[in-house]
Amino acid sequence: MSGKSGIGSIIASVIITLVFVIVLAFFVLPYLYPILSSKDLVSHDDLMDEGGIVIQSKYQEWDSYAVIHDNSVSDFIQMVDTEINISVEEGSQLAIEFSATSLMRLQSPFSGRSSYDIAIVVDGIGNRTFEVYYYEGGGGTGFIQELVFNFNYNYVTAPLNNGTYKINVFWISTSDVPGENYLSMAHPTHNYTRSLWVTELRTQ
Repeated sequence: MSGKSGIGSIIASVIITLVFVIVLAFFVLPYLYPILSSKDLVSHDDLMDEGGIVIQSKYQEWDSYAVIHDNSVSDFIQMVDTEINISVEEGSQLAIEFSATSLMRLQSPFSGRSSYDIAIVVDGIGNRTFEVYYYEGGGGTGFIQELVFNFNYNYVTAPLNNGTYKINVFWISTSDVPGENYLSMAHPTHNYTRSLWVTELRTQ
């Protein structure tokens, strides 16, 4: 009888743990990862499925340290080094992918919202802006927090005129909480990198 009771306790513990994990994922993950709309999910693969032809691709990766503090709330600033120039044919589209590993540092005791907007910009054409954020309710943890985010953002332009276009990345803080809080992209010591992959496509 005691054996059956022990097995029952184990099963109950497993079920409770699974329920806890599901609830945690449902309520916490939205604060840890950027929110993407359906139009943000248009990608290189979507255009290829529509019969797109790849004309050329350019890829660049950086490990230089880029950082923005949360008191930089007045204007978008350009992310250091993160730029590609590309010349395209008449009627081509650009499929742009920005990938990065970032570190969000929150000084103790942090309480509130830390958030940043990141924009992929095609100079003179348009941009796609995303948000990365974290929220800590209550009185804070009492410890310095360092949160790592891995993300992959996409932007596909409308058909373009022939010419040379500059693609770069801008960012801005959208909250200012007391303390030394910041978001960094890439770090040569920790082997974090960020990259731009730009593909010229033409649909048939």
